[in-house]
Amino acid sequence: MGTNTPKATRVAASHFANYISHLIGQSVRKYDISIEDQAILALVYAESTAPLRGDAYLAARFGHNERGLPNEYRRSVNLKFIHTSLGLSRETTRRKLERLVGRGFLMKVQGGYLFPNVAGDHAFARDFRVTLLDTLERIAQLASGVPEGKR
Repeated sequence: MGTNTPKATRVAASHFANYISHLIGQSVRKYDISIEDQAILALVYAESTAPLRGDAYLAARFGHNERGLPNEYRRSVNLKFIHTSLGLSRETTRRKLERLVGRGFLMKVQGGYLFPNVAGDHAFARDFRVTLLDTLERIAQLASGVPEGKR
């Protein structure tokens, strides 16, 4: 693509913002978790699954719906990293983490927390991926010049 090729960046950004707001609203209503809880979940998910983004072998083997990334490849995320990254107090973060662990959204492991790699697939994780995939498909179609509604 040349530098003069128009890009649907505003439309893509609008779709991304719509995805985020839809996911937040859905999570608040369906799972009764706060926006701060969602920020913690997103941070722990992103950090604990970072090896998928940096290792082509792991991405090919575990980056699909059939098999999640085994815990031995995941990075635990500690309390200090979470509360400093999100600008939350240590005590508030600790309480929220305990509550998220108690509800099955996170696992406490030596050294920190992990997003669970549940065999039955946690509904929250499934909703997160399905909504994201739908949004990415719409954005990719827009970037390739397919008008909205012509899918």
